[in-house]
Amino acid sequence: MTVRFLVLYTKPDDPQSWEQHYQGTHIPAARNIPGIERLWTGLASRAHDEEPAYYRVTEIDFADQAAFDAATDSAEWQESAADFHRIAPPGSQFLVLHLDG
Repeated sequence: MTVRFLVLYTKPDDPQSWEQHYQGTHIPAARNIPGIERLWTGLASRAHDEEPAYYRVTEIDFADQAAFDAATDSAEWQESAADFHRIAPPGSQFLVLHLDG
């Protein structure tokens, strides 16, 4: 069963500076995490004239729980997690999803 790590970022105070770090440092480091099958990220947009609750969403897929567990034990994961805690605007969060299909 695929395990998806879903990261929901709230809007940073300085989006331009945040994006430079995110795209130039955070995502390249995250791509080095072992076992990733798929990683994508995108900016949220307005829907039906309402501001989105989140600014950016990132999804990282792993083949199964064992691959996810191995990834979270890696030095690359620890580096990425530490950076998340440095850059994530208040209210940002992450979820672990076990996809049904």
